[in-house]
Amino acid sequence: RMYGIVSDITGQKGAYDCAAALLKLGDRLSDATSIEEVAKAAGEILGESLAVGRAGYAVVDAAAETFTLDGNWLTRPMASMNGVHAIAHFPGTISRLRSGSTLIVKDVRSFRGLESDVNGYRRLGVRSFVKVPLLRGGELVG
Repeated sequence: RMYGIVSDITGQKGAYDCAAALLKLGDRLSDATSIEEVAKAAGEILGESLAVGRAGYAVVDAAAETFTLDGNWLTRPMASMNGVHAIAHFPGTISRLRSGSTLIVKDVRSFRGLESDVNGYRRLGVRSFVKVPLLRGGELVG
C-alpha cells in the first residue's frame, strides 16, 4: 500500500512566476538608459513569461494615423514587425483599444468585430494576440 496527498499548487506557481518576472523586469529597467531599452526589456520578459513567439510595444501617432513598432522580441526566427504601420489597416482593433479595452484574440480570422483587420494581420504574420492599450488623457498612445 501507498498513501499520499495531492495538492494543486498551480496558483502558487503562477504567483511565484509573476513575482520572478517582476523582479527581473525591475533589475533590467534599473539598467535601461532609453525608452527603447525599457520597451525591449519589457517585451522580452513578457514574452518569456507568457511563452509566446513575439512581444513588443507600439507607439501610436494619432496625427499621422500610424503606429510604430521598434524592438519587438522574438523567440525564434520570424519576420520582424518593426517599422511604421498604418492604423487604417486595423480599424476594429484601434476602435477597441481606444475604448480602453484589452483585446485577447485566439484567431483573428474568426474574431467577431475584426473582419476588416484580417488582411492587415495576415501581412504581419499575426493570427493571435493580446493587446493592452495605454491611454493618456483619453487618447490611445500605445
